[in-house]
Amino acid sequence: MIKRITSILFVTALLFNVFGYFALFSIEKNRIQKEVKTYIKEGIPKNKLKAFVFTPTEFENLQWTKPGKEFRLNGEMYDIIQIELNGENKIYWCYHDMAESKLFANLDSILQMQMTGIPNGIDETPSISSIWIKVYTFHIFDSSISELNIKQVLNPILLHHFSSAF
Repeated sequence: MIKRITSILFVTALLFNVFGYFALFSIEKNRIQKEVKTYIKEGIPKNKLKAFVFTPTEFENLQWTKPGKEFRLNGEMYDIIQIELNGENKIYWCYHDMAESKLFANLDSILQMQMTGIPNGIDETPSISSIWIKVYTFHIFDSSISELNIKQVLNPILLHHFSSAF
């Protein structure tokens, strides 16, 4: 019986170590998206928005995460807030979603590190439990979306271990 429990715990720990970051990533992504949605509904001042003018072809070729609503450009995430017609051009007023941008950048760097190995001779990778504790401890102290400085979400967690990736 003890061998069976030990085996189950070992397999569970192994699976959590392999897939745990992605589960945390999904949870954090959903939390950020809810906070940004609330922030957008409250009304974002125009001076906090970024204006883009795209040709129809450029607009269609954007890397869409939510077609017509959210896109990724040069590794950064943007939410379309307002569209203005200016003659023949459309001006897209967008909110630069820095928290989600950083979250995806961290995911990209972790995936790259898993595929290529650990850079610069660093011999330790963060454990999932340490990431979990640091993410949620951080949010206890600063959960204000209006500042959107969430130290860019997982950066404080991974910076120590992957300083060369940032």
